[in-house]
Amino acid sequence: MNPDRTWLATVLFMDIVSYSVTDVNQQLKVKLHFQDLVLNELNKLDETETIRLDTGDGMAICYLGDPEQIYPVARKLREKFAALKNGSDFNYEVRMGLNLGPIKIVEDLNHERNCLGSGINDAERVMSFAAGNQLLVSRSYYEIVSKVSQQYSNELNHVGQRADKHDQQHDLYELIVEVVRASDLSQTASIESPSHNDSDKFDSVVIDRISKELVNYIKRSDAEILMQQSMANCGSVYELCTLLLDSITSKDDRYSFDQYLKSYGYHGYEN
Repeated sequence: MNPDRTWLATVLFMDIVSYSVTDVNQQLKVKLHFQDLVLNELNKLDETETIRLDTGDGMAICYLGDPEQIYPVARKLREKFAALKNGSDFNYEVRMGLNLGPIKIVEDLNHERNCLGSGINDAERVMSFAAGNQLLVSRSYYEIVSKVSQQYSNELNHVGQRADKHDQQHDLYELIVEVVRASDLSQTASIESPSHNDSDKFDSVVIDRISKELVNYIKRSDAEILMQQSMANCGSVYELCTLLLDSITSKDDRYSFDQYLKSYGYHGYEN
């Protein structure tokens, strides 16, 4: 191991949302479950090219192999995190960031490989902009994988620049998520159950994104009621967007909202 060598690595940084505010017993359950999910997917990567770093409330993966190989792993992990059921011991969310950048490989106190450098620092900052169960990707990583496969560029939506606490700008892309339809839910779940949440029909990132945009056109209190009522009466994101759009009286606002939805591929309502 040459500490003077600079490696160009793909770094997947993951952080368990609200991990530090839960009690120790719950932290242990969540962390073990999280590690099992992650390590099961990492088996698909070359172990000699993979460096795993425990960050306390998450994990960082530095991958020295082909950059595109870690993308389907990250995508599959996001799906698994989003599929965790509310009400169980494992209903946590994970923020995720992917970056391609330079690192140094050093030996830690336990004589294990560790990583330092802007590649891992920027991955953490990219992750910090993500919502729960959202995967964000830096421009440096996007430029590589988008040239490997058209599928990757189609799945990653440009969301613009964000400034970190050091005023450094990060140009970000996000994985476009798909709705979890009501028909995909467990057949044992009863819609009549008082514990049933209609938002469980949909990916939480999608609902959060649409809800935040909706309050730009109607009052927040009205938006919350409208979202709940609309989700109870539909089974797909497209149907949800149609109901929401029909509830906006201003033609200009309706058009603007639809353009926002269209940018994510959720709808295409106005001509």
